[in-house]
Amino acid sequence: MLGGAKLYKNAIVEIGENLYNELYKLQFEEEKTLCEICGKVKTVDFFSSPKVYLECLNYVQFLVDSGNFLFESKDCDTDKVKDANGYWIDDVMSHVIKCKKCGQCFSCTVVTYRGSGSFRKGK
Repeated sequence: MLGGAKLYKNAIVEIGENLYNELYKLQFEEEKTLCEICGKVKTVDFFSSPKVYLECLNYVQFLVDSGNFLFESKDCDTDKVKDANGYWIDDVMSHVIKCKKCGQCFSCTVVTYRGSGSFRKGK
């Protein structure tokens, strides 16, 4: 049985190393395939206020309206994140856009109950 446990442990380590290597390659290839359009996209590491989040949503909509991006997914329209009473429509909202030229995705995600969020490269 001891030999079987060692083989199992070695298999787990090998799977972990392979996964790490594949993720590293994907990240490197993603960086390498950015087009000139995506290279100009301004990201936001942290929304410091609801106003910054709403401004970022306007920017996301502008990028889509420019014709270079399309929505990959969205929880709602960018102008419908608040209800008629001014309350957030959900605790977590996400808008993902994708470049029509190179396929790079950018995600605008917010957690309204905690007051955090960002607009970053990736899904």
